[in-house]
Amino acid sequence: MASLVARDGSQFWYIQTKTSGSWHRERTSFRIASTAETRKAQKLAAQLTLTERAQRGTVAEMNWDQWVEPYLKLRYELRPRTLARFLNGWTSIRFFLREKSINIPCGVRREDCLNYVAWRQERRTGLYKAARNTAIYEVKLLGLLLGEAYNRGWIVQNPCRSLGISRAPAKVKPEITLEEEAKIRLALEKAPRWMQVCFDLAMATGCRLSETAVPWADVDLDRGQITFIQKGKRPHTTCPLQKFPSRLDDV
Repeated sequence: MASLVARDGSQFWYIQTKTSGSWHRERTSFRIASTAETRKAQKLAAQLTLTERAQRGTVAEMNWDQWVEPYLKLRYELRPRTLARFLNGWTSIRFFLREKSINIPCGVRREDCLNYVAWRQERRTGLYKAARNTAIYEVKLLGLLLGEAYNRGWIVQNPCRSLGISRAPAKVKPEITLEEEAKIRLALEKAPRWMQVCFDLAMATGCRLSETAVPWADVDLDRGQITFIQKGKRPHTTCPLQKFPSRLDDV
């Protein structure tokens, strides 16, 4: 592993490396007294360390296919929806990395992170076309993975940090009209009762359908209220049960 060494009587940093069992020191042009030049010397040492690891055959463990999915599954094991979304996003990112022949984290450049947004919005075989905000979301996922690569000592810095890419304004979701609601309720008459209950809950509260899967612990029969948990584990304003008593009687 390359390291910085200060020698008596010298104002410059030395890089110390080990080759064939012997230590070697080489003077750099970076001065010890300069904070900016010290950072450059540290970056050089880190780059040489990566080269040493590659020569020792550790490139195989850096390969995306060896560590990304196990890492995501370990980190988000208790958040299955987040895990599913991240794995889906990783499928698109991996498509890009294969196309660019980027097999390990240290091959990712800042321009790759920036170019991904436009690349992701193009239609191509084997991958659906995504909107700008989806592409930006996936770049953030790539940044998360590169952050882990940095923590493992595989890269010198995270090229996905501080890209300054702005999200597009979110589209206003259209309101369900009375005619559309009537069609939905007609179709739900042939569906299981729980689906009718979920639709009633969503219409009464504005919750996502996925958020209407409320555990009984959040249903207060004494007070006649339901507490919903929104995205990010935020509690939703409680809703009176009286809004939909005919459905809940069957649950």
